[in-house]
Amino acid sequence: MLFISVNCGTTNMRCRLYSDDGLKVIAESKRKAGVRNTAFEGKSDCLRKALRDCIDDLLSESGKKESDIERVISVGTLSSNVGIYHVHHIVAPAGLKEVAFAAKTVVLEDITRIPILFVPGVKIMPDRKTEETRDRMRIIEKLDSMSGEECEAFGIMERLGISGNVTFCLPGSYNKTFNVDGEGRIIDMYTGMCGEFMTSIAENTLLGHTLPHPVVRKIIPEKLIEGYIYSKEKGTSPALIKSRMLAVNYGYSEDETGNYFAGAALADDISITAGATVPGRPLIIGGPSPLREIFRILLGYAGTATERIIDAGEELSSLSSLIGGHAVWRLNSGK
Repeated sequence: MLFISVNCGTTNMRCRLYSDDGLKVIAESKRKAGVRNTAFEGKSDCLRKALRDCIDDLLSESGKKESDIERVISVGTLSSNVGIYHVHHIVAPAGLKEVAFAAKTVVLEDITRIPILFVPGVKIMPDRKTEETRDRMRIIEKLDSMSGEECEAFGIMERLGISGNVTFCLPGSYNKTFNVDGEGRIIDMYTGMCGEFMTSIAENTLLGHTLPHPVVRKIIPEKLIEGYIYSKEKGTSPALIKSRMLAVNYGYSEDETGNYFAGAALADDISITAGATVPGRPLIIGGPSPLREIFRILLGYAGTATERIIDAGEELSSLSSLIGGHAVWRLNSGK
């Protein structure tokens, strides 16, 4: 059978046509579109067009027709309240079974006649009745959600043969750090703005004049760590402006400046992730390069035992949402 996988996040949409025989990818299409477009424009037209165009690309490249495709499996933000079909997040603790049973299949004929399975995200909802008498900051800290990272985790666990008792760190436009219990259920999560934060500062402030594009073209560990240390000691804002001063007045190259900037900008995300890990429990780092490698370096410096860190690698990180989404479909359809 042939399927189309969709993984849409804050800024990007990636679609793949694949066969469930070994999950072989046949064709791929991407668009620079995500839920930030809906947030900016107040409507989902851009997302609907991007998905329609991606599906058309896949069919044209492969020579297939809509009737040849069993299902579109949508993972990520398209099922959010700023996506194209809202499926409410399910409340943690939640694993593959809970996510699969809550997924919804619909036909959106303005996009495609192929049925689309929308996979819901997972959220943490503190119980107000029991939490109201406690520290307000504790309630705010616990309140969190994810859209798509749950399927990345399911896919990585399936491929690595891990059933649970593991911590995930999945940096991208946002960083999601969360723990999975022995029953394979997500039990907590911590979000940082990560890539979107770095991009916003680099592209919309004076700092962009001295930073390379992309910000990290090659990794220089000592400069990453230097930026991280200064940010931890003096604060994120003062640390970021130092990147320009180091370039203009101290002779840092573009790549040295970019690495210092990245270390400073990511310091809070690294601290949150390091604090969320459980001693002795494996920490799996996924997500794209170079963020995945940057997090591994900085988490090691921050005190996370390097022997506990498992790098999911570029190929598995890239395919993890497809693998996890397909697992959701199998359970949802009873196949």
